[in-house]
Amino acid sequence: MDHDAFLHTVERSWEVDIFGSPLVVVSQKLKRLKRALRSWAKESFPNFNLDLMDAKRGMEDIQAEIDKDGINDAIFAKEADAKTRYLKALENYEKLWAEKSQFRWREHGDRCSKLFHISVKIKALKKDDRELISDKAQTEEYVSEYFELFHKGTPLTDHMDLLQCIPNILDDWDRGPSEAEIKSAVWDLDPDSAPGLDGFPGAFYKACWEIISSYICRAIRWFSRTGFIPYGINNNFLVLIPKAEGVISLIKFKPLCMGNFLCKVISKVLAL
Repeated sequence: MDHDAFLHTVERSWEVDIFGSPLVVVSQKLKRLKRALRSWAKESFPNFNLDLMDAKRGMEDIQAEIDKDGINDAIFAKEADAKTRYLKALENYEKLWAEKSQFRWREHGDRCSKLFHISVKIKALKKDDRELISDKAQTEEYVSEYFELFHKGTPLTDHMDLLQCIPNILDDWDRGPSEAEIKSAVWDLDPDSAPGLDGFPGAFYKACWEIISSYICRAIRWFSRTGFIPYGINNNFLVLIPKAEGVISLIKFKPLCMGNFLCKVISKVLAL
């Protein structure tokens, strides 16, 4: 999305007319855009691994030439260009691997892995009252008690007076969510995580909002009026893996394009 031609590529693909209900239109536009971006990326971006190796080799060759013949204005300019190319290639290389490694791991740490379990074994547990537990028997008792209470039912209190608010809320919702409410819900999405199998993260919707906002808002308002999701919009990928050999597993594949994204935005709009 940092490329200068990214928004132009999105706009060129998005402006192609597609007919159908607003949800179907957005779904098909995303599918079309995905193919367009894939082709554009192959043409616009090099192999980052090879590009980094070539840039590093070029910089090393110029530095070897300086060590051999000394430096002059021409060699100095060539060295500056080689360093600039190398730094740019290194930046692209780091961005690529940062995306592949999912930088949520860097922000929140490892949640459930061997490293996590080792750190738990080495360090003491901290209770809610900030008391540290290091004894094995106390740790087992605390963990067992925690999950028993975690899944235990809690008493509920009826607040019938809240029902008086429902008619007013429904009257307001009949007009559908405003563009500001929809934008607020979209901006609340995780920028580094795709809400569905379409592969478009939250950062994509923010970066392209000026191009796609009218279609997104129209689709969500249409859903708020009809309450209907067309077939194929919110399907999923389901695989049942058998535990015994010789059992035929049920495999059902249906492409998901924007169903989870729509559901997330609708739920966030309702919460506003």
